[in-house]
Amino acid sequence: MKVSIVICTRNRAALLPTAIKSALKQSYANYDIIVVDNGSTDETKSVVERFCVENEKVRYVYEPNPGLHNAMKKAYFEISDADWVTVLHDDDEFLDEHFIEKSIALYNQNNNNTVVAIFSNLSSYVGVGDISYSFYNDLTQGEYDGYTLFFNSRIGTDAGALIKRNVLQGLELFDSNISSIDIEIMYKLLLCGNFLYLDTYSYKHNVHESNFSKMDISNISNSIKSGLGFEIIADFAVRHGKLTAEVATTWKINRSVDWLSNMTDKIIFDFQAFIVTTFEEFANGQEIYIFGSGMGTDIMLAYIKNKRSDIVVIGILDDVKNKTMNDIPYMPYEQIRKDIPVVLALRSYLNAHKVSMKLTEYTSHENIYCILDYDARQ
Repeated sequence: MKVSIVICTRNRAALLPTAIKSALKQSYANYDIIVVDNGSTDETKSVVERFCVENEKVRYVYEPNPGLHNAMKKAYFEISDADWVTVLHDDDEFLDEHFIEKSIALYNQNNNNTVVAIFSNLSSYVGVGDISYSFYNDLTQGEYDGYTLFFNSRIGTDAGALIKRNVLQGLELFDSNISSIDIEIMYKLLLCGNFLYLDTYSYKHNVHESNFSKMDISNISNSIKSGLGFEIIADFAVRHGKLTAEVATTWKINRSVDWLSNMTDKIIFDFQAFIVTTFEEFANGQEIYIFGSGMGTDIMLAYIKNKRSDIVVIGILDDVKNKTMNDIPYMPYEQIRKDIPVVLALRSYLNAHKVSMKLTEYTSHENIYCILDYDARQ
């Protein structure tokens, strides 16, 4: 069985070699690497072509139409002739050199035609403290029912997964109205068959200065309204007889609420990277407020202590009274000075929106910094 490793890229010539080199280390023999250049204006083409000369497994493809959905559609449906496909983002890398070999072996052992994908664990990231996080460390290796995973919301990304290409062709994929392509792929796949879980850390998500962004209050509301795709997925399920209209509607509502209140566990990947870039905006000696008392606050205080001790945290804003955190006093909103920035680090768009709206009663929009997940690649 042949496997295509698909790398879609745009203007990341400096980062791309790490991804390609990690792909070339795979021990499985029958695979190719399809690099889709999505309109790059840097040295991407020459970088990839050097790999093509050195190794016939690497293929360069140019896709002039911007958008990850166009690049992936071209790779999966026009270029690849493989039985299986797996995505590797241009700034990430494989951790397990035997990932593909192990995945195919697991599939052959199970010998089950109902299996449509094989997924594995991810590790992330390089940041302050080099914290790693994994999606599936509570699962054991074996086969899982797709419908059960669909309703339990257990799968959230196509990274670190091998997917049957012929199954993808019937899923009406890469709708430009859906911002999270991996969500569309994985949820539609769950309706089509079973999944195998390979118990290995196959994939490393790298966080760096070009794949994170600070979200301020002005675009949080727009992010809430962005094409999360659950309505499109629910419509697909009903039209193809996968779910009844009633069940699909209930799932769509519940999943949308979960997404907006939790934004899935992967948000922890980007917390520290956002913190780094946010605090780069502050000059030496800058006084700031920090909101909250949870994990985001802990990470911010650790970063300030270890990397930016010149920044002065004069108060932690929360509803807790008469307490301190790391010798920093909790303060009520009423004591905010309007000339001092307030920094929030939260995992939920809805919570950030609610807190930011409350804060604007006491300070200006320009002084509120929301550190929140935002995938600039999509």
